Amino acid sequence: MHIDISDQGIGFYPSGIEKYFHRFTNYGRKGTAGEKSTGIGLYLSRRIIERHSGSLKGMSSGPNQGAKFSITLPA
Repeated sequence: MHIDISDQGIGFYPSGIEKYFHRFTNYGRKGTAGEKSTGIGLYLSRRIIERHSGSLKGMSSGPNQGAKFSITLPA
């Protein structure tokens, strides 16, 4: 199964996408409402998906261009 997810939020810097998946990363940005990043959301999401033999990857994005992610899980 393949799922693509996108939003219209703050996006991310493509050059450092893997840093966003590290636990307690300080690489995050403030959200659209000014909320502070905890640095754990994408880490936990990836870990949960990997425990189900799947993968979570960041796709192309840029600052203020929204975020795009791809999830793949076995059938």
